[in-house]
Amino acid sequence: MIYWLRNSEARGATATLPVTQLPELHPSPEPVPTVLIVEDAASVRKALVRILQFEGYRVLTACDGYEALEVLDRAFIHVILIDLMLPDMDWETLTSEVANRWPTGAMVFMTGSTEPDGTSQLPGPLLLKPFDLPEVAKVVRHALRPWLGQPGQ
Repeated sequence: MIYWLRNSEARGATATLPVTQLPELHPSPEPVPTVLIVEDAASVRKALVRILQFEGYRVLTACDGYEALEVLDRAFIHVILIDLMLPDMDWETLTSEVANRWPTGAMVFMTGSTEPDGTSQLPGPLLLKPFDLPEVAKVVRHALRPWLGQPGQ
C-alpha cells in the first residue's frame, strides 16, 4: 500500500510524495480525556465516575492495584486517581509500577485517613475523603493541562 503525503511550502508550492511505509506511531490519545479510578470501595468509585463523566471524561475503573495495571496495559490513560489504601498493593508499589509503564502520566491520590503517613512524597495532589466533588473536578482538570496543551502553574 502506498500513502501520499502533501507538503505545502511557504511560497505556495505543493509537492506530493509517495511514502511506502509510515513510521510506527504510539496510539494517539482518545478524543475525550480518559481517567482511571483505582478505588476498592464501590460507592466511592460510583460517585467519582458520576462526577467525572458529568465533566465530560471517559472513565475507567479498577478495584485494586493489579486490575489498574491491567487497564494501563490495555488503554491510553490521561490521569489516574489512586486510593492510598488498596487491599492488594501499597500505594508506593503501585505508583512505582504505574511510573514504569506510564512515565508521562499524571497521578492524583485519594485517602480517607485524617493523618496519612508519608504523603509528602506523593508524586501528585492528594484528595481527602469525603470528597468535595467540585474539588475533584478541579484537580483532575489541572492534571489534564499538559495533555490539553494548556500551560501549568
